[in-house]
Amino acid sequence: MDVKKIGEKIYFFRKVCGLTQKQLADISGIDPSTISELENGNRPSFHISTIKEISKALNIEWETLLKEEILTDEIKGNTPEYIFEKDEKITMGLKGLFADKKTMYLMTITEEEIKRMKGARFRHTNNPTKQDYIDLLFIYRSVGE
Repeated sequence: MDVKKIGEKIYFFRKVCGLTQKQLADISGIDPSTISELENGNRPSFHISTIKEISKALNIEWETLLKEEILTDEIKGNTPEYIFEKDEKITMGLKGLFADKKTMYLMTITEEEIKRMKGARFRHTNNPTKQDYIDLLFIYRSVGE
């Protein structure tokens, strides 16, 4: 497995979560220098336990970080098609999230989560961004039902 690609995925998911390297280190219990080295492709190898702890902190399956490059066709095939239908009630931020097929696939957003996001209302804005919906998704997942 290409360590540089794993690092790119760690960086991607860390940014999606809105975390700094220090925050990810604190949550995962992994040394900040290890996270930096992984993200920058400066670490020749890694322990699987490190990947598991980072994945747990990012709320993703650890196997996601080890998968080879994901093809656009795979992303489209794993994204529910109905969410791309014209829906006047969907905000630009949510449309942006739905259009980002790679994020939709990598975050494995479920049909139930999509329905919840469609019905969400935000107090701080009438025009929530894609990041607002990603943050909301992480809140849904952390609260659990």
